[in-house]
Amino acid sequence: RCWQEPLRRALAQPKIRVASAKEVPRSRSLHAAFQALHAFREEQGRLPRPRALADTARVLELARSLGVQQGPLDEDVVRAFASVSAGDLCPMASTVGAMAAQEALKAITGKFLPLEQWLYVDALECLALEGAAGLTEEDCAPRGSRYDGQIAVFGATFQELLGRQKYLVVGAGAIGCELLKNFAMMGLAAGPDGDLTVTDMDTVALSNLPRQLLYRSADIS
Repeated sequence: RCWQEPLRRALAQPKIRVASAKEVPRSRSLHAAFQALHAFREEQGRLPRPRALADTARVLELARSLGVQQGPLDEDVVRAFASVSAGDLCPMASTVGAMAAQEALKAITGKFLPLEQWLYVDALECLALEGAAGLTEEDCAPRGSRYDGQIAVFGATFQELLGRQKYLVVGAGAIGCELLKNFAMMGLAAGPDGDLTVTDMDTVALSNLPRQLLYRSADIS
């Protein structure tokens, strides 16, 4: 996001916020990758198909042609980005959404200075996990499932494995409710052989409702 600066200039001359200097090359490559992704979508009218080699190659070609990155382009980062850009992950969406809400509150209240320009958050190392590194386009193709966004990243076999998990969640308060929501959106223990047990010795009070999204007025005891 740019702050007090035209978007066109912010794209061409990015100020990227990083936790350490080691993250700068990767973040700059992601900056170029996002612009290449937008160019691909304008060109093709769609996002790259998950793990489709031809689409990934085209995004990389566009990233090379942009000429906006300062420093060398990490082509492995661009390839990884392009191969899963059609997917979506609930935990990552929750993290980015919370950060965006925080920045909006800063801007609205004027109490704190909002983040200036660009911040990239990624977990590309997850794509190197066993079972995820060698996925094909067929492995990640849509199944007509509510979890297709996750399948696009980690494949159908991984999704089936998530569905077979057996978990015990102790506590269903504010944090527990958020955890259970994410479990449901991920499909954790949602398969025929999965099992999710929740235990909480407390009762629901009126003051809990604003921060515990699983409860309603009828649950107050």
